[in-house]
Amino acid sequence: MLAQLLSYPSARDIRIRYGKADFPQLHDDAAFFVRGLYQRGTTNDVAQLPNGDTIEGERMWSNAEEFLDYIDTAADARPDEAPNYLAARLNEIMTGQYWSVKQPATPKELRAAARRLIAAECCAFLEGVNPLREQWEPFREWERKLGANDTVITFNYDLVVEMLIEVHDAYPTGFGPKPGSPVKVIRPGQKDDMRDARSTGRCPLLKLHGSVDWRVIGKITPRVEVMSDRPPFALRCAASELAIATPGPSKSEAATSFQDLWIYAHEALTQADVVVFVGYRFPETDAYARAQLLGAIRENHDNRKDRSGLSLHVVLGGHREHTERLGALLRHVCRPTSRNQLRSARVDEHPLFAQDFLSVSDRDDL
Repeated sequence: MLAQLLSYPSARDIRIRYGKADFPQLHDDAAFFVRGLYQRGTTNDVAQLPNGDTIEGERMWSNAEEFLDYIDTAADARPDEAPNYLAARLNEIMTGQYWSVKQPATPKELRAAARRLIAAECCAFLEGVNPLREQWEPFREWERKLGANDTVITFNYDLVVEMLIEVHDAYPTGFGPKPGSPVKVIRPGQKDDMRDARSTGRCPLLKLHGSVDWRVIGKITPRVEVMSDRPPFALRCAASELAIATPGPSKSEAATSFQDLWIYAHEALTQADVVVFVGYRFPETDAYARAQLLGAIRENHDNRKDRSGLSLHVVLGGHREHTERLGALLRHVCRPTSRNQLRSARVDEHPLFAQDFLSVSDRDDL
């Protein structure tokens, strides 16, 4: 969860799951600075470092996404631009009275370490997990009911859906009449994937911000390939090969490798009758996704041929403020206008966790 990213409990979890001998980049000086900087900037109180030292905090960000955006902005500045005050501020903190290091990590090193740590923490909770366990049943049921009329759009880097696909393929008789998963991961730059999904009646999975098992190859005309090694490739690869788009100025550059996936997502949203937001709230740092996806929903609403409006659903667990915000955004883009006075979207806000909603929701009632 967002509140747990880059926390000290997550650092202990990473040490146990991904030891220093096999994953040195998760435990080097840059990784240490990333966690220390993040914790220092979340509070004005005195924070405790993993080595037992204490450091006086200074509130600079409220969550990991804002922190990643700060570091990425510092790393993205060009030498010919105005003074890089963000980079200077980070350097000042690392060379201050508490750490007093002679060679602090550079902003680019911090960015690479932060992105790798995020990838590791998005992978760690799946280590040793058995998708056949009872608590996975709502998700297995959801996966086996998907088909060619559905599209799954996700901003997650993890491999949850891929694990559902694998367990379905491994135990086809226990998951319905058809062998093989009804979901197909669409790889960036592979047009045949989308054609194959539709022609075989499968649901496309679009990972708009990349994946921990994707590798970026090349700089001028980058392409993405899927890696099969586990633990995921992202925990060992070179920083330039990480195929995940994290908050900050470099996100748009990274996302160009996934541009065709964004086009598919736009098409799906403009043609949908029902859109369900499960666990995604349009984070404040994600302006591009907010503009693109809400724009597609507005286009859908404005161009509908009949008088029926879109059916929109918000499922964000117990986060009331996030639920109300997303509901308000959806109502705003689907409000009646001079072009569509007779149409209005239905926005339902469900105070349920994802597994609750998937257990009780009926596709026909949505």
